[in-house]
Amino acid sequence: LPVVFKHELQNQEIQEGDSVTWRCELSKPEVPVVWRKGTQVISSGGKYLIRQAGSTVELKITGVKPEDAGDYACDCGDSITTANVKVNALPAIFTQALKNQTAVEGETISFQCELSKADILVEWRRGEIGLCPCAKYEFKQDGHCAQLFIHDLEPEDSGDYICDTGERQSIANLEVKGRLGLNRLYLLYHLKPFLHDDLETLVYSTFAALPVLFKSPLKNLESKAGKNAVFRCELDKAGAKVIWRKDKSVIEASKKYQLKQDGAVAELIIYKLQGGDAGEYGCETEHDRTSAKLVVKGMNHL
Repeated sequence: LPVVFKHELQNQEIQEGDSVTWRCELSKPEVPVVWRKGTQVISSGGKYLIRQAGSTVELKITGVKPEDAGDYACDCGDSITTANVKVNALPAIFTQALKNQTAVEGETISFQCELSKADILVEWRRGEIGLCPCAKYEFKQDGHCAQLFIHDLEPEDSGDYICDTGERQSIANLEVKGRLGLNRLYLLYHLKPFLHDDLETLVYSTFAALPVLFKSPLKNLESKAGKNAVFRCELDKAGAKVIWRKDKSVIEASKKYQLKQDGAVAELIIYKLQGGDAGEYGCETEHDRTSAKLVVKGMNHL
């Protein structure tokens, strides 16, 4: 009589990192079997443990990973039984979070964090603005460690920086002290006994940071409904903080709007234009403002 399985394999669902055991029973004892994952033969060793006692055969997989999910089969030659395992992946967590930092204008700093899983794709942001690799920003990732380097620091680089895995975030603050500010404090410390109020105010004004201005202003745009529109401008100082507005309302990052900044270039992307998107858009710094109009043309109907 052909050998058959009296008890077949059963589908299973487990958590990443746990162990899974399949056990089935044959109609005859000591019948040799072959275990497979898909078409690949499995041998005992490493994470796999294969045992057989009489008519009972068993496959145990330890330290299960997401890539272990799939179909498994036990084949006795006359008959075959199959089952599926679903592996619920654990989210990558930060085992070492970002730390707040203070630096001086012109220096280079690095934010560093460590994750529970190696080579996890992360996104770096400054506030709501996604960062891209460039002369200003440098990304490095080695196994569990992710790093962001910020070169040639300026006071405008101050703010919150975020490392985002998509499921978890780590946030830290950067404070950049301007060299002019340090020189001003040094001067005032030594001259204060000899300065009256008006002269002290004059010294502060003399050493104040230069205003951030626009080198290349926004330009008027005209686009069709359903398309995307991109407003772009350039500042005279890289990384300077800007605020985008539609008419008088502040624009924040969303599915509708994407705010990008790469060095001295700032961009506002408006997705899937509608009639209500038409109007005046502005980009402003603490000292300057540029604006332009968007015209949305209706779709052509045949």
